[in-house]
Amino acid sequence: EVGGTKQSSLMGHNRNLSVAAGAESFIQIADLVKMTDTKGLTAIHDGSIVGISINYNCGLPSGKFSGMNLKVKVNGSSVWENEIDAANASDKEDGFTQARDVDSFSAGDTISVCLAGLGAGSISVSKIIVQLEYYYDD
Repeated sequence: EVGGTKQSSLMGHNRNLSVAAGAESFIQIADLVKMTDTKGLTAIHDGSIVGISINYNCGLPSGKFSGMNLKVKVNGSSVWENEIDAANASDKEDGFTQARDVDSFSAGDTISVCLAGLGAGSISVSKIIVQLEYYYDD
């Protein structure tokens, strides 16, 4: 049997977040603090990421915007990317899971989440709620 403690963290972004093609737009956590490659969840123990879900609103894209990815980063390096729907609508939902130890982290690592635009142009995304699920190793 594999041991460990399952954890989850909730983050969100209520205002409009402009997601441009070829760029990353980080989600907020903890009262208007925006995540970056070096600002995020600090891992307390070694572990691995096993799930992520998102609920969000999308505006109308501009230019030749072709979609966006929901990315999980560890110490600034993308470890897990999933394409999410960028069509104009409210209360969109998506979720992804993976096996333990596919994307792992060490105690002290910084874990952050962002959206990355595809193609050319941009889109406005708002009312974002993200839940990240992970296991700490025992």
